[in-house]
Amino acid sequence: VGLGMNVYGAVSSNQGYGGFNGTSMSCPLIAGICALVLEEFPDLTIYNMVKIIRKSGDTPIPNNDRGWGKVDAVKALTVASSAPAPPTAFSLTDAGRGYLTAHWTNPIANVDGTPLDDFDAINIYERGILLTSFTRSPGDTGRADSAVFIPWGTNLPYYVTAVNNESLPNESTPSNIVYSPLSAPSNFSVKLLGHDPLGKHTTFGIALPQPSPIT
Repeated sequence: VGLGMNVYGAVSSNQGYGGFNGTSMSCPLIAGICALVLEEFPDLTIYNMVKIIRKSGDTPIPNNDRGWGKVDAVKALTVASSAPAPPTAFSLTDAGRGYLTAHWTNPIANVDGTPLDDFDAINIYERGILLTSFTRSPGDTGRADSAVFIPWGTNLPYYVTAVNNESLPNESTPSNIVYSPLSAPSNFSVKLLGHDPLGKHTTFGIALPQPSPIT
């Protein structure tokens, strides 16, 4: 939460200053802290920023009264700098039967240059939405890595992030973005039997580019 009581600010009716209350004070404070963090780490995503703001609160266990607690700007910058560096050399290859193989190189350090000794997982995102995670360990840092997964669609953008094992995990900024090598089904057709409307007697023909699972 942002401080929202007795916030010192400019008075609109004159050139003086005074104390103000409410979300009109707390919201700009949160936005300003986000701007400070993004100025230092411009590649952070909205998802990253939400986690950073939560971790910077002064309440270790969230509750319905104070949420994650009062946000701390200095702590937010510290949290952002302790996140893992992003994975590099991300690419995708066709694994056959509708699967994809993700390839990347695991980070070896955090953003601040300290060793990534709490490496825990790699997250893969499809269209900016978390698709799946691959569990890893500190012994995997710095090595070329890969994993097979099932995509939800074709011709979609993907990226990966690195995650550590803190109680509220820090997540890296995204890797480079790549697109799926799988193409969409072709020759989609609808055949009507007689004069029936679309219903139980309608047949569909789909020509898949290769043997693939249908979902």
